[in-house]
Amino acid sequence: MPSDRPSAKRTFSLTVVAVVLAVAVGSGSFLVAWAATFTDQASVTDNTFSTAADFSPPWWDGSYGYRQQITVTTGTNSPFNGYNGYSVQFTIDTATLIDDSKLQGDCDDLRIAFWSGSAWTELDRDLYSCDALSTEVWFQLQEDIAASSSAANYYLYYGNVSASNPPANRGNVYLHYNDWSTDRLSEYAIGRQDDWHPPSSYTGFTWDGVNERVNFDTGENSTGGLRLASFGERDIYMEQVVRYTGCSPADLSQGLMARYLGDGTSSDNWYAFVQANSTGCSSNPYTNPAMQKDNWADGGFCGSGAGSEWALDGSPHRHAFAIWGVNDTNMKGWLDKSPRKPSEAADLSCSDASDHENAGDVAWMQAQVEGSFDDFLVRRYAEPEPSTSLGGEETAP
Repeated sequence: MPSDRPSAKRTFSLTVVAVVLAVAVGSGSFLVAWAATFTDQASVTDNTFSTAADFSPPWWDGSYGYRQQITVTTGTNSPFNGYNGYSVQFTIDTATLIDDSKLQGDCDDLRIAFWSGSAWTELDRDLYSCDALSTEVWFQLQEDIAASSSAANYYLYYGNVSASNPPANRGNVYLHYNDWSTDRLSEYAIGRQDDWHPPSSYTGFTWDGVNERVNFDTGENSTGGLRLASFGERDIYMEQVVRYTGCSPADLSQGLMARYLGDGTSSDNWYAFVQANSTGCSSNPYTNPAMQKDNWADGGFCGSGAGSEWALDGSPHRHAFAIWGVNDTNMKGWLDKSPRKPSEAADLSCSDASDHENAGDVAWMQAQVEGSFDDFLVRRYAEPEPSTSLGGEETAP
């Protein structure tokens, strides 16, 4: 009899381990798995339970010699449409990895992989400044994460001397990205959108294939824009690069529009961050920068009047707008700040208690101005934004 009891306990322990680990793998959760253990084969009362933490998924691709786990931690507020599809970024010292012969000099073997709990998916990544102490890498989340929570099933892989042509489609990293390397005007609803400067509607946007941008000359009292119809987003960050070369005849307006509901010619449901100053053009400039809502007003519903004037010399300027939350709706605008995720303070911050709480379209608007624009980017947005952290380096088994 005494010899049978330890045997029964051993069988019980193995059964619990198999079942619980299977649940952990199937759910994609690798944080904690319970396992039964025994310390004294002669005594059932000595059985204890311990944790097996940090369960690691299998290696994605044996051609890669190293990996680091990426943990994404969300803030207290979730964006409309959730975190599935949210663009996140981290920085990594690729210069040292290259010096240590762990990474190719062009960073082609730096890859992002997502573990679903049963299978791997390689993700597109948007990488800036290879062979630098702070290389910026963006990718898109593949599943929702609750507010104030973490997900650790993303991995950074590197160390493959034969790797080439990494997946790097920015359209799979952001909600929308267009560098105008090809003519994509047909993707947009083109027209007045709303009466910023009536009465005319401008639709003459043309693709410049040599310079990879879109040119325009709206003329006097005309408004035109490119709108992403049926976009269905509420909480977003968007940016564009714009160049001024003329105005008609004494003032100009251009801006980024969000939460738009309308027929493409007029609307009383939208927000916009507007830049409307230019040296050599406006003798009586509009308030700049300004947040506009529903109907154009020279001062907007929120404006600082302290923005920089942009010369009519064709120099590129970055214009960025973030809008998120409801009751109140929050807005920030940046002029000539860092791309994608400005680290600098916003040029203008506003809130609206009597807000539009709907999802809608986004648009890039021009009125009474001549110039060009390129590099359209839209991504989902919430504050505080998710943070990312890299785990320690693992070596391939």
